[in-house]
Amino acid sequence: MTLIRQLYTHFQVLSIDVVLGCVVNTLLIAKYCNVIVPNTVLCALASATWLIYTADHLADATKLKEKASSDRHLFHFKYRKALIIFSFILLIINILNLFYLPILIIKAGFYLSLGVLVYFFFLRLASGQPSLFKEISIAFIYAVAIFLAPAVLSTKIWNTATYLLFVSYFLLALINLLEFSLFDLALDEKEQYSSLIRKLGKSKSKKVIGSLIYISFLWLMAGTIYLYYNDFTNFSFFHQIQICLFFMNVVLATLLLFPSYFVKNNRYRVFGDMVFLFPVFLF
Repeated sequence: MTLIRQLYTHFQVLSIDVVLGCVVNTLLIAKYCNVIVPNTVLCALASATWLIYTADHLADATKLKEKASSDRHLFHFKYRKALIIFSFILLIINILNLFYLPILIIKAGFYLSLGVLVYFFFLRLASGQPSLFKEISIAFIYAVAIFLAPAVLSTKIWNTATYLLFVSYFLLALINLLEFSLFDLALDEKEQYSSLIRKLGKSKSKKVIGSLIYISFLWLMAGTIYLYYNDFTNFSFFHQIQICLFFMNVVLATLLLFPSYFVKNNRYRVFGDMVFLFPVFLF
């Protein structure tokens, strides 16, 4: 059991669960759009997601250095050289993979990469100044990454239903990030790490997250009702996705309601990241 727990801890620290969640949800949107995403595109998506998250964690760990106390920051600081080398190798593989990607995917990926670079630029510019920019940016990039390949490969994706799903994923990702930051508040204070949650305080942060969860539930309900009464042709599968998103919201709401239980052994990370794997039940 100890070995399994250690392996899972490394699994989380290396953001592999995030990568899997991104791939699974991309496949779900692709199924909804009735398109097939090539394996080369999925590999590019997985590696790019991992590189972005790893770069972000390495930046935080390097800034904190010996002051780091969380498992994630300690791991990335201790093995920063190995992670940088591996990231460089993965980047080269990604460049070689470009020859096997559809030209439209390459163009879309280029624009997304520019957006990521802009994110890191402004993040560095606002270093030490906690704001909602980081969480909103990461949530938006995550949602865009999920929809990127299906949107490019399908000509019929951008309808009302797709926008509804996109916003739902954005809200889920934002809630997830803010909840994790809330659970990590003690660590952030120990590391003197600037975060929005630390600036707002625990009480106000809970209200903000609670409001976002409430908005997310309302968005799901409003979207379902709207499409039901507007003769949406693919309502059946859309409805299944909405039910899945509903239970994903329920889990995130549960984390907020019972913090004392989920803070033990980092259960909040297990359940918080696990929700993005729920769509596997729709395949």
